[in-house]
Amino acid sequence: MKSEQGPAAFRGGTLLHSVISGGIKGMQMTRKVSAALATVALTAGLTLSGCGGDSEPDASAQQEWVASLCKNLAATTAEVEPPATAGATAAEVSASISGFLDELGSRLEEQQKILADAGTPPDASAEAKAGYAKAQESLETAATTLDGIATRFQKAKASNEDQLQKAILELGEDLADPATYQGPLIELSASDEGLKKAIESSKECAPILES
Repeated sequence: MKSEQGPAAFRGGTLLHSVISGGIKGMQMTRKVSAALATVALTAGLTLSGCGGDSEPDASAQQEWVASLCKNLAATTAEVEPPATAGATAAEVSASISGFLDELGSRLEEQQKILADAGTPPDASAEAKAGYAKAQESLETAATTLDGIATRFQKAKASNEDQLQKAILELGEDLADPATYQGPLIELSASDEGLKKAIESSKECAPILES
């Protein structure tokens, strides 16, 4: 089953929370939960917003840095297959959701490494340096938070429908805040006008922004 796509779906912590908080009435409802969970999957910067500083560093150097960053991030922002639920038992759905959460965690950790390897943007303004540091911190926080959420869900060991309902309701509450995280690109672009322009104009970033 395909998940909802695009920034509107990704930013939908509200969607995620509303679907799950509505409760699960039978195993059919878990398919809706799967689709909602999938909206959290693209936890790299999918949209751009905000304004940055007035600095204008060397455009070519900054464009090269952005292009390389987006090229390396691309694989980590591809669609994640939502948890399998059709015809599955509660235990199987629980295991599938756990695998889904683990995949998201792995992608966040990979994004951390990619951003760290990229280093500070060239000729970065004070605002750009702060934005880079904030992006690193946010990725670390998101990965740590998701790891804790996944661990709590796995410890629930849901083996019947009632246990699964309780576990997913709790999961929805846990994911409400992380689902609003928009990724490193939006934090970088919001910190500095030069970075924002470079990201918006980069053909390497376009597939991520248009996902």
